[in-house]
Amino acid sequence: MNNGHRRYKCASKPFLFKGLIHCGQCGCLMTSDKKIKKSGKEYTYLFCSHYKGNCTNKPVNENKILEQLIDIFDELVMPEKLAEAIREDVEKAVNLENEIHTKRMTELQKQRNAKDEQLRNARTLVLSKVFSNAEYIEARDKLQDELKEIDDKIALHTMADKHFEVAVVTILSIGKDLKNVFASSKVDTKREILNFLLSNLKINDGKLSYTWNFPFDCLTNFRHLTNWRYDNSTFRTEFITNLYQHHNQIMLMYSQYQLIQEHLAQVA
Repeated sequence: MNNGHRRYKCASKPFLFKGLIHCGQCGCLMTSDKKIKKSGKEYTYLFCSHYKGNCTNKPVNENKILEQLIDIFDELVMPEKLAEAIREDVEKAVNLENEIHTKRMTELQKQRNAKDEQLRNARTLVLSKVFSNAEYIEARDKLQDELKEIDDKIALHTMADKHFEVAVVTILSIGKDLKNVFASSKVDTKREILNFLLSNLKINDGKLSYTWNFPFDCLTNFRHLTNWRYDNSTFRTEFITNLYQHHNQIMLMYSQYQLIQEHLAQVA
């Protein structure tokens, strides 16, 4: 009962590493909780959830992991000429995405306005007794369902656009002020940056291990390269492709989340 209660408490708090890091010894998710010292100072600790049984991996202060992350960001090197080239590519991608996003949102808003107008007309018809109460309720329910579907699509595109923006800022910050961008961001944005750059996060005896996502893993090798061509279009294209894949994955994940929520509502 106590373990279940603790998991419920942790799930309700906006912890930075929630669901992102696994135990390096047993593979279970690391969970977070706040501890208050006798001095009154508050700390956040990460510890193994022990879902598979006892584990000897010791709790670690979240600040220790954040310090390691700052050092990890220093591994990314972006040569100046490459940064200029990628900035130009990203600018084109942003302009295109802005145009597409504006068209999508304009069309969805038109659809929403039309449904609102139909709903107002239905109210007028029932008041003038052209519609019976039963006919009005049927029409109202159908229109409200359609409005919810449109609102869900608007929320989906808004969320995907927000994540796209975070990805753009992250790419443009590599080799410059990525550490400052990360440190000054809110928890949700920090989580987004971590998901965008890293995977396979694990903690073992206080040490963080990780894998750079592609193509960022290539940027860790620039310190050792002497003959790399900054105008390598294939490599630059990978950054733009990664941007769009990230955007599409967010939309897919959110769509799946909405389907799950609708199913839970039906069976509740």
